[in-house]
Amino acid sequence: MFRKHVLCTLPNFTLVTGVFRGPRFFILLKNLLFFNVSDCSIPVVRALREGKDWVRFPAARNMFLLTIIYFLLLIFLAGFGILYFSYLLGGIPGRAPFVPANQKSVEEAVNELNLKEGGVVYDLGCGDGRVLLECYKRQPKAKYIGLERSLLPFLLAIFRVWRAGARGSIKIKKCNFFEEDLSNATHVYAYLFPEVMDELLPKLEKELKTGTVLVSPSFPFFNKKYEKKVDIFNVGGGLIKALFIYRF
Repeated sequence: MFRKHVLCTLPNFTLVTGVFRGPRFFILLKNLLFFNVSDCSIPVVRALREGKDWVRFPAARNMFLLTIIYFLLLIFLAGFGILYFSYLLGGIPGRAPFVPANQKSVEEAVNELNLKEGGVVYDLGCGDGRVLLECYKRQPKAKYIGLERSLLPFLLAIFRVWRAGARGSIKIKKCNFFEEDLSNATHVYAYLFPEVMDELLPKLEKELKTGTVLVSPSFPFFNKKYEKKVDIFNVGGGLIKALFIYRF
């Protein structure tokens, strides 16, 4: 049988600027986690406003439903945490985490790509799509393809492309770029670790047609001489200090 009321002792905190203060906050958290109270938010806020350190709640009438909601919330938070770390550590596991380039580096890279109408631009490990979107702003009459393996950056890229109204020109694919055919590329942007770049080089030399331009921020190929190096002086403290430009 359900009890008529549940008495809950509130932690000793004050609500001054929207911040809970006091070490006993976790007592209330424990009460909520173990379902000692139901429909807590309104009675707790009312009690805080009246300066009370306790509040009486009607006992839960449907504890099973409350339990289901609670565990669904936990599953959602756990899933979000996994996606967030996938966002930070995505790409090729252990070798190519997602590291966003700052705006100045992106603009310099797009300058060096020297985009043309009708070109086909690939971003290998496109992250949230920022490079492709900058390319699209400069040359909307080219075709852009972003290849991203990690789920959350892929979803962010899809959203940003949709928000920019560029779905007709920019395509984001969730895939491993080692398995994609790059033979139609006229321009390639690849912000990858050195060992990944060197592993990718034989594929690029086999598939890219003569004259294809590749821009690599920070990391050059070990076994291929770059055509041009552009130093970047990032006032904002960006990680990219140089661009290496290649022509195949």
